[in-house]
Amino acid sequence: MPLPTPNRGYPYPIATDPADTAGSIQALAEAINDDVDALQDLVAPRPMARLRGSTTVVNQQAIVPSDLPLETIDFNVGGAIAPITNGRATILLPGAWLMFATLVYPAAIPAANVDYVSLQIHQPQTNSTFAVNSVHTTATLAEIQRNIDVGAFVWALPGDLPLDISLRSEVGRTAGLAQYPLRERTLTLIRMTES
Repeated sequence: MPLPTPNRGYPYPIATDPADTAGSIQALAEAINDDVDALQDLVAPRPMARLRGSTTVVNQQAIVPSDLPLETIDFNVGGAIAPITNGRATILLPGAWLMFATLVYPAAIPAANVDYVSLQIHQPQTNSTFAVNSVHTTATLAEIQRNIDVGAFVWALPGDLPLDISLRSEVGRTAGLAQYPLRERTLTLIRMTES
């Protein structure tokens, strides 16, 4: 009678078993196949997505957030999000989500009188901001542009789904309404837990 291996339980014949090479190989192959099927869920890729937007958004108002539409999905592993609608990411799976956003902002435009630039991870359904990061240092004319980033950890409960996530930016000014263009932005979403 075949014995199982101690770690994975694969069958192997012992010396007193009748010779059945084909049967022994088949039993081993089936055991390995069943084991791999069971392990596949444990090693499946973590649901995650990355979106980006590249259309320039012009902010001409003092301290009024501008929506930063997302336009392209770079990757969507495990059905993490729905197709882009209204420039937003839509999370489809419950769990704890790590979110990381970036924005490229330009050199200071003197007529715009920019005091700070902020990047927000926003939830439009409830008009809630999950996270915001502001920088009071604008890029110099020699630098041309700088990056700002912000991260958040958000629970998406089954009753919250689908959960829309958008990016916004606020440009604080002392005066002036000169155009201030906001450029490339990304949003990366990684599901950390299943519930």
